Amino acid sequence: MRKFKNGQRVYWYDPAGETSGEYTVLDAHEEKYQNYTDEDVEDYDDRIILIGDGHSEAEVNAEELDILCPLSPEDIHEVQMMQEAMQDLRQDMLKMMRETVSKYDEQRLEHPDGHSYTFHDEDGDKCEAVALEIIEGELTAHLEYENLGIERNVPVSSLDVLELYDIMVEMIDE
Repeated sequence: MRKFKNGQRVYWYDPAGETSGEYTVLDAHEEKYQNYTDEDVEDYDDRIILIGDGHSEAEVNAEELDILCPLSPEDIHEVQMMQEAMQDLRQDMLKMMRETVSKYDEQRLEHPDGHSYTFHDEDGDKCEAVALEIIEGELTAHLEYENLGIERNVPVSSLDVLELYDIMVEMIDE
């Protein structure tokens, strides 16, 4: 059963064919319909939903609506806030990684036994992360592509920072 929430964007198919278009759910009457089940709307969804477009409002049957975006403005705001928090966390992780690697000899951190870690580069190509090192002030990951015989240093900021952070912790724990 489709769940309508206040603030969702919907498309109303006006049975009279006069005012079909995009609207916002103004009142989904969630409390009134909280006990509705799929069986209640199997043949025809007769729940009444209040919609509006800023100029007019209408109470319509849910059957006449398509949900264009299932998220309410509050849901969208929450997702955006989480994205900002993740960007902040990413920056904090980069800073911590840079500070940690800078404390090692030659500003290079690698597994003491030469162990490498399967990783995927910025293009999604499979490689081995061998070391983290600071080169000319920039934190890089030393990557090896065994199947190609290539080694390269890639700025960590262009890679999966979370995965590299985990690899750094594994290197330290050993």
